[in-house]
Amino acid sequence: NFFAEHFNDPEVQDVVKKVKLVEEEGRSMPSIEVHTIDGNIYTTGEEKPDRSKYIPTKENMEKKFRDLCTDSFGEKGTNHIIDLIMKMEQLENIRELTTAIKVRKS
Repeated sequence: NFFAEHFNDPEVQDVVKKVKLVEEEGRSMPSIEVHTIDGNIYTTGEEKPDRSKYIPTKENMEKKFRDLCTDSFGEKGTNHIIDLIMKMEQLENIRELTTAIKVRKS
């Protein structure tokens, strides 16, 4: 475990002494500020993060499928697989889908 191995390291302890946790009422996501010796302040964090990419809409799932599969199946093959999945209940035999998944672009 990295944490356990390095917790007592003097360099780590020096950094730990410089860390200050500050609660901000109403904030649901953490914000991080780094103050450097030369006076610069670097900040990161979102007040209201965009969680829409995590909502499993048809569009989000289709986009992710395309992103992951187009290299293997090509655009035409990926479109065909998506079409089969979308009409899966109407397929006479699931082999139509499994066959399409086995075929790779040349």
